[in-house]
Amino acid sequence: MKTKDGGIIATGTDSIRTDLSLYLGKTLYVKVSDAGTGTNSCWSEVKIEDKLKPRWASNRPDTCIVTCPSLGTFVPRAIDNCHNPRVYQVSESIIVNDCTKPAIFAGPDTLKCITREYRAVDEWGNVSDSICKVVIYVAAIDDLIWPKNTQLFCEEDYAKIPSGPYAGNPSPLR
Repeated sequence: MKTKDGGIIATGTDSIRTDLSLYLGKTLYVKVSDAGTGTNSCWSEVKIEDKLKPRWASNRPDTCIVTCPSLGTFVPRAIDNCHNPRVYQVSESIIVNDCTKPAIFAGPDTLKCITREYRAVDEWGNVSDSICKVVIYVAAIDDLIWPKNTQLFCEEDYAKIPSGPYAGNPSPLR
């Protein structure tokens, strides 16, 4: 197997196994010769192309778990055989539980369902789509972790809110 300029990429008997990722999009010249004599041969041009679409890092991207802070920026990870594919969000739909859609929601403890469609595209235009459903449940009051009691003494030297309905109260800003 040679490049257009005659540089040898690989040689072998019966079959050749080599990494051709450096030659993607290029045309290579392949010559097959009679191993016994080397005089009987034929050649061909072969264009190296990537035809495999990206795949998702998880077998089921719809079962991923994200925290509330990362929900807005979450993007599932896609893997490609040649390069890192671009992953972007195609669509999003949000259905809020108003207790009139029992077929969608598991019960009144479900707050909303967010469905996002993602698309991964590699450098050769191969596309892979995925749908990720995020179901947000209402936490039971017993599951909440409350902060320890904090006591503020209003006569201390705290910054005070200067105006408005809360004027005179301690301010979180100094």
